[in-house]
Amino acid sequence: MDPVAGWKSRTQERLVVNKCPVCRHTTDEIFGDEEGFLCPRCGGKFPLNRWTIGKAQKQIAVCTNCDERIPLTSANLADSGFYVCSNPACCQNIVAIQIGSRMIHPQSVLAIHWAKSMSRRARALPASPYRVAEVKTRSEYFVARLLCRCAQVEESNFRCWGERADNLVLVCMDATRYVGYVYSTIDDDATPVLR
Repeated sequence: MDPVAGWKSRTQERLVVNKCPVCRHTTDEIFGDEEGFLCPRCGGKFPLNRWTIGKAQKQIAVCTNCDERIPLTSANLADSGFYVCSNPACCQNIVAIQIGSRMIHPQSVLAIHWAKSMSRRARALPASPYRVAEVKTRSEYFVARLLCRCAQVEESNFRCWGERADNLVLVCMDATRYVGYVYSTIDDDATPVLR
């Protein structure tokens, strides 16, 4: 199955949420302990019995691969910015990417016009239709992350990496599509390592 097939449709539905007792912010998930549960908006900690249950309009994405309905809420958002299909018997498809307040379809990110600045910076490889550019922005980084997810389908032992940090990521493209990437880190002894 395509690991970056995205959603086939999106809708708005009323979902059960928790409401902060002070700022009335709604969240689908609250975290805490005996000292209280933290509101992600106002930062206050309140006992669970002070939180109220309510309903709020939330986006739902339908997975292209398996028709699973995925609420596009913080409970389903991975640290990477990906919303991944939660059907464990199926696909682990990335159904959406959150960039700021926008929900982006993964296929949009893989379209060659997505990262125009990266495309402009790309340098031609000798005697080849391919060009290579260094990833410099978070939006460009999503291209390499999605290419990595595609590589994992071909080779299950293939590992993707965490955040960009001080690592070097290069993306290879031709005139119509992204075709691959190179990821490199620096060891403690300053030796570059291709991953």
